[in-house]
Amino acid sequence: TAKRISSTFDVAFPLGGFASSFLVAALLNRFERRPLATFGVVAALANLFCVLHLIPAASAQYAAALVFGPARTCQWATYFHFLTGSSGGQRYPRAVVGRLLGYGNLVIALLGDAAVPALTAFVERSKANVLLGTAEGEDNDAEDHARRDRYVVANVALAAAVAVASLAFIAHLRHEASSPKYHARK
Repeated sequence: TAKRISSTFDVAFPLGGFASSFLVAALLNRFERRPLATFGVVAALANLFCVLHLIPAASAQYAAALVFGPARTCQWATYFHFLTGSSGGQRYPRAVVGRLLGYGNLVIALLGDAAVPALTAFVERSKANVLLGTAEGEDNDAEDHARRDRYVVANVALAAAVAVASLAFIAHLRHEASSPKYHARK
């Protein structure tokens, strides 16, 4: 089943991303000056993916594989649309937009690249190997269960981080939309 889900993801990610790009473009055009609406869709898709990914059923994993491409396309398109000033008027001076995109993408890449080895080490660490001097590869049922538990903990923590970040950013956009400075910029 894992290989079939992986194969589904390998096909669904690029095709779903491409197919959804037309809907995302329409969404961004429709709500051009309402970033709260577009980021609301991003938050909904990102959190839907996280919830589906946490459900330990093959059908949920297939659904997560299908949702990932459109969710990622919507996230990046909305992010670039927001930073370049396409949504809600000129948000940042044109002279700094390139630097914002470069530094923002650098931070995203560094966080993404740094998290993988740290999370893998957390999930794969073996108390039996450390405490009992068990050789690598000598796993037992208790260690397999502990590894699965650590995997779930890591995924729940990441899903919670996505939910908190989504809610915080939407709250920021809502506050910004209610300020007189925002309305003067329109």
